[in-house]
Amino acid sequence: MGHFFSSKREHFFRPLCGKQRAMVANCLQALYMRLHGPQADYRTLVTREELVALLLPVIADSPVLEADGSEAEHDSGEDDRARLSAILRQLIEHGWVETLADKAQLVSVYRLTRAGKAFTESFIALEGRGLRARQRNVRNTRNSLERYLQDADPFNLVDALTTAGQINSDLSDDIDDLHERRAELLRGAAERYREAFEEFLGYMKNQFVPDLSVRLSADSVESHRSAIVTSVDTVRRWPHERLRIAGEGLARLFPEAESLGEGNPLLRILDRIESLVDSACDGKMPELRTALSGFVRQADVLIRQAQALSVHQEGSPGLLFEKLSKVGEAQREAFLATVGATVLPTLPSLLDPGKLQRQAPRSRRVIQSIADTTPPTREELLAAALASAREAAFAMTIPEIRRRVLAQMGDAMVLHIRDFRVMDALDLLALSHCIEIGAVGYPNDKPRLAVEPVVDENGYPAWAETPYGRIEDFRIRRDFGHV
Repeated sequence: MGHFFSSKREHFFRPLCGKQRAMVANCLQALYMRLHGPQADYRTLVTREELVALLLPVIADSPVLEADGSEAEHDSGEDDRARLSAILRQLIEHGWVETLADKAQLVSVYRLTRAGKAFTESFIALEGRGLRARQRNVRNTRNSLERYLQDADPFNLVDALTTAGQINSDLSDDIDDLHERRAELLRGAAERYREAFEEFLGYMKNQFVPDLSVRLSADSVESHRSAIVTSVDTVRRWPHERLRIAGEGLARLFPEAESLGEGNPLLRILDRIESLVDSACDGKMPELRTALSGFVRQADVLIRQAQALSVHQEGSPGLLFEKLSKVGEAQREAFLATVGATVLPTLPSLLDPGKLQRQAPRSRRVIQSIADTTPPTREELLAAALASAREAAFAMTIPEIRRRVLAQMGDAMVLHIRDFRVMDALDLLALSHCIEIGAVGYPNDKPRLAVEPVVDENGYPAWAETPYGRIEDFRIRRDFGHV
C-alpha cells in the first residue's frame, strides 16, 4: 500500500482547515466543472487570466467561516484578488492544483492533480451537482453479464463486478441523503415552515421522481435480480475446460482478481457479483424504504403544521394568532377568558355500584362438522395405479445397484463409470445412481464399495463421453478396510 501523505501531499488538507475553507472548496468545484464538468471545453486550456476570471466571482460570493461554523465579516483590508492569489498558492503548494507550460502559447496553464480531482469529485457528489445516472447500475450489471455470455469478453465481466459493487454504494448514499434531509426538516420546522415545505416539494420533483422512484420500481435491484442470477448460473454451468481457460485469461488481464480468494478467478467474481446483488436486495433496499418512509412521515407532519399555521386560510390557527397579535392586551385577555370558559372540561360523573351486574359466563357452542367425502371414481383409481406402476418401474434400491455394479466389476478391484456397460433400462438406472452406493452403506456389505471422483492433471473433475451423454467420471473400488 502506497503512502498518500508524501512529497507535495504531506499537508494535503491544510487549505480546507482555515477560515477560508468554504472559498477553497467552492474554487475547487468551479475549476473541476470547468475542466471535467458536463460543459467542459477540452479544446482550450485554463490560463492564468481565465482562472482569475473564473474564480473571482466565486471568492466574492463565498463566506468566511469562524471555527464554530458561523459566518464572519470579510476583511475589508484584503481584496478578492489577493485572496485568490493566496488560495491558489496554497492549492499548488499542497498538491491540489498543478501548473504546466504550454509550449505553443508560451504560457502557464492550470489543472487539478490526480488527487485533487478525486477529492473534488467528492464535493461535487455530496452537493448533487452534475449529471447522474446512478439508477442504471443495476441494469448495467445485468447487461454486462449478458454480453459476457455472448462474447466471453473478460472486460464485460469486470464491468459487471464494478457496477454491482456500485449498487450498494448508491443505495447507501440515498439512505444517508434521506436521513440528512429529515434532520434538516426537523431543524427548520420550528422557524420556517413555508421554506421547509418548498424544499420538500423541490426534492420530490427534482430528485425523487427522476432518480429514487426509478430505483424503487423499474430499475429496482429486485426486478433484475433473477436475470442476474440466471446469467451467473449459466456461466457456472460452462464445461470445466472452458471455465479454466476463461479463468486463466482473467488472471492474466486482471492480476487484482487474486484478492477475491483462491481458486478460479472467474468463479470468484461470479460469487462476488451474486453476493453484492443479494446484499442489496436483502439489506439495502429494505433500509432505503424505511428511510424514505420516515422522511415522508416527517414531511407529512410538516405539511400539516404549515397548513394549520397558514394565515391565508379562514379559520386556521395561524390566522387567529395573527389577529390576536394586532389587538390590545385587554381585548386579547377578554377573548382568551371567554374561550377558556367554553372549553372547560365537564365534571366527571361516577357510576352507581348498585347498577353494576356481573355477566353470567357464556357456554361455548361446539359445532360438530362432518366431512362429506366422495369415493374415488374408476378413472381416479386407474390414474393412481398407473402412477404407482411408473414409480415402481423406475425405482431401484441400493442393494440392487450394488449387485449390478459388482457383476460389472467381476474380479477387478476398480470400475470407472465410463466403462459401465448398459444392456437394459435397469442398467441405465444403475449407472445414473451408482455413485450413491458410496454414501449409503450397510454394516453387512462385503466388500464395501467406495466412490471417488476422477480428476485431470490440473485438478479439475474429469468428464467422459458416453452414448447417453457427457458425464462426470468416478471410480468405484472395493474397500476391504471395512470388511
